[in-house]
Amino acid sequence: MKKTAVDVLKKYGLIFIGCIIYSFGVALFIDPHSLASGGVTGIAIMISSLAKGKIGTGTLILIINVPLFILGAVFFGRKFIVSTLIATALSSGLIELWSYCVLPYFPEIDNILIPSTVGGALYGCGLGLIFRAGSTTGGTDIIVKLLRKRFRHMRTGIISMIVDIVIVGASAFVYKDIDLLFYTVLSIFAF
Repeated sequence: MKKTAVDVLKKYGLIFIGCIIYSFGVALFIDPHSLASGGVTGIAIMISSLAKGKIGTGTLILIINVPLFILGAVFFGRKFIVSTLIATALSSGLIELWSYCVLPYFPEIDNILIPSTVGGALYGCGLGLIFRAGSTTGGTDIIVKLLRKRFRHMRTGIISMIVDIVIVGASAFVYKDIDLLFYTVLSIFAF
């Protein structure tokens, strides 16, 4: 079945809107409060925090995704990778843009419950739109797809949950803050 220009515009329009919402949640709520929310985003937030912000979270997301894109291209083909590459590059660039242009003027939030729930909701809503368009933001989604090919008896959601539990659990050791771990879990439930 051939896709019309309207179908392609709808798909990439949905990806664009999803990337804006997702990047807002990460740059303005999740990252500034060190809520390592799982996936490559969570890994990038932890590394950026350990590097004292010398390298931005959006940049790290892009760097970490390079080897994963190579794996994805090898195992899933070019069609899957094109929209994922666009979504990842756009969302990473927007995370950096919001971090430098909006975050310094954004009101400071003292109650971590707010960024946990609002950031989680924006993160999840944005990703939902990206997924609905048939794309991903790369990262652990590629790893999950590869593991799913190997372990066909396991459901995708279970594999994804295990990967995210490992990443979120690592944040407790990186930040040495159990409260932050539970707020991170809350942000994941918000999305």
